[in-house]
Amino acid sequence: MKSGLNIICFLIIAVMAFFFGQMMPQELTSFNDGFNEGWRGSPSSKEGDLSSVSLVPYTFIEIADSFYNAKTDSYVPAYYRKVDLELNQPESRVFSIFRHTCQIFQDLFVLLAVLYFIRFIAKVNKGEIFSRRSIRRLRRIGALFIGGFLLSLFPTIYTYITVKEAFAIENYRILLFDMFNLLPLLLGLIAFMVAQIFAIALRMQEEQELTI
Repeated sequence: MKSGLNIICFLIIAVMAFFFGQMMPQELTSFNDGFNEGWRGSPSSKEGDLSSVSLVPYTFIEIADSFYNAKTDSYVPAYYRKVDLELNQPESRVFSIFRHTCQIFQDLFVLLAVLYFIRFIAKVNKGEIFSRRSIRRLRRIGALFIGGFLLSLFPTIYTYITVKEAFAIENYRILLFDMFNLLPLLLGLIAFMVAQIFAIALRMQEEQELTI
């Protein structure tokens, strides 16, 4: 039974590592570029900053765009799902520092949550399941994941407002909801739900012991 639990937990950690590992190279590259420019005192001469946004057409009945199909030498109806836009105005230094600070703390929160999760599994393997310590660990995991999600809210909303003010794309609207990474929020809520189930089970166990 413990081996099955360990396999499931290993798969969860592997999926989380793969998901967040995909974002790390881009974040590290952006941080390295910004650090080198600041260290040299020679900011980049580019006009604006790239922002990735999700799009959805106002109607799917008549798709205004198309892609060239080299196999059939013809154009097929298609619509844009996600594009990278270059903003006309450069990102302010204050917001850039704020955004990178939020990202660093968000990654730190996720790392701490994973470490707490590993510790939780280790204690479960030793027989410490329905205990107040296990419940506290699960709640800390949930708080760290949700805290990481909240840290991403402000930079994302600011980017959305900036894009909306700088761009109006014909036949498309920009999706705000799709710009958020909801995985940390989902993991945090699941951790709180499991903690609450453990708390109920512990209370029932204590009541049963008092009855006996």
